Amino acid sequence: MGEYGRRMQAITFRNRKAGFLWGFAAAWLGMLLAMTWVVVRDGPPDDYSLHATLVVGALFWFAGLGLLIFVAGKPCYQLELSGDGQVRMSWRYPFRVVRKTLPAGELGPATVIEIRDSEGDPYFMARVKTPDGGVVDFAESSDRGECERACERLNAALRYFIRQ
Repeated sequence: MGEYGRRMQAITFRNRKAGFLWGFAAAWLGMLLAMTWVVVRDGPPDDYSLHATLVVGALFWFAGLGLLIFVAGKPCYQLELSGDGQVRMSWRYPFRVVRKTLPAGELGPATVIEIRDSEGDPYFMARVKTPDGGVVDFAESSDRGECERACERLNAALRYFIRQ
């Protein structure tokens, strides 16, 4: 029976790393909105022309809207393997949620994917593929061992249900 006993309890993996990006974008746009209101209310700062202030403001708004578009495509993931052998997955975006449910036997094995972060250092993701070609990055870290342990845990649970 192993780690799971006679009846396995639900195992849930959550990857909320994208939430930081959402918060950063909200703070950026909030400050941008506040500064825009100050410029509209009080006019351009001393020693700056209205034209220069509009150009700088437009650049900041362009960057802010680009950031919003970027983070809107980054989901927080949840993967739950329930005691009844169903896998419930959700991709939570800032403005919508996508949910899928499928039998445990249809989910591919979890693997560790290595990428490079913005500084060129290795970064790891525990990833599982869905039958329709989608992916769920249910864990991520700069520590490979953490992702390997998450994969081992999920793969052991999947094997348990495939044998049932």
